[in-house]
Amino acid sequence: MGGDRIDSWTQAAFAGLPEEEYLHAYCLWYGIKTDQNDIGAANWFFKAAEAGYVPAMYMAGIVSEYGSGVPTDVFEAARWYRKAAEAGNKHAMSSLGWLYANGRGVPTDYAEAAFWYRQGAEAGNIEAMYRLGVMYEEGRGVPKDAALAFKWCREAAEAGEMWAMYDLGVMYETGHGVRQDEAEAIRWYRKGAERKNPYAKNALWRLTGQRWPADQP
Repeated sequence: MGGDRIDSWTQAAFAGLPEEEYLHAYCLWYGIKTDQNDIGAANWFFKAAEAGYVPAMYMAGIVSEYGSGVPTDVFEAARWYRKAAEAGNKHAMSSLGWLYANGRGVPTDYAEAAFWYRQGAEAGNIEAMYRLGVMYEEGRGVPKDAALAFKWCREAAEAGEMWAMYDLGVMYETGHGVRQDEAEAIRWYRKGAERKNPYAKNALWRLTGQRWPADQP
C-alpha cells in the first residue's frame, strides 16, 4: 500500500468523505504507514459511521464493545451493530445476535439472537452459521433440530470455522443429525486439528491412537 495512497486518504478524510474517513481510521487502527492510534481510529470510525457509511457503523460497534480507543460501552455497541445489521452488514448481524444471546447491551432474547444469526448466516458470515447451528442443537430461540444443526455446522466447517469442524466430527462420530460415519468424523477432527483446535486433536488421538505431530513429546 503506497504512501501516496495513504496521504490521499488522509486528505479526503479531512474533506469529510465517509469512505475515506473509514480508510483513514483503518490505517490508524492497524498502524499502516502511520503510528498505531486506537483513539484516533475510533474518532474517524465514528465520523464515518455518523455520515452513514455502513462498514464504519460495524467498526463503531466493535470499538465500543471492546473499548478500543473509547470507553467500553455495550449499549453503544448494540446501537451501532443494529444500524449496520439493518443496513445489510453480515458481520454486524452476527455480532448483534451474540449480544442478544448473551444479554450484553440488550435484554437476553434467544429468538432475536437466532433471527440475527440466521440473517448473518444466509448472508455468508461464518460465525453466524456456526452459532445458528448451536442454537438448533440446543433448542435456544428455535425448535431443537439435529438436522438443521448439522446443516449449519457443516456450512461453517466447510467455510473454515475450527469449532464447527470439531462439532461436525462429533456429529459424524455419534450419528447425531447425520448417519454415523467414523471415517468422516476422523476427517473433520483432522481438519480441526490442523486449525489447532485442542478438542479436535484429542478426539483424533482417541479414535486413531495417534497424537497430533505438534503435540508429540
